[in-house]
Amino acid sequence: CRPLPSTTHRVAVIGASGRMGCETVRALSADPAFDLVAVVGKSSAGRSMREFVPTSTDLVIEDK
Repeated sequence: CRPLPSTTHRVAVIGASGRMGCETVRALSADPAFDLVAVVGKSSAGRSMREFVPTSTDLVIEDK
């Protein structure tokens, strides 16, 4: 176990609905050191990230 971070890092994932993007979102969602603030995916714009990663935040995928 590592101690909880004193600050969090705000991150965005580009290509979030692709295979590696989903894995990245899954890992970031599980780590308290990161605050996932945006997900981007051109072909999946307008859909919830939870459609791809059920345990992730309920961010809507943007296309820009």
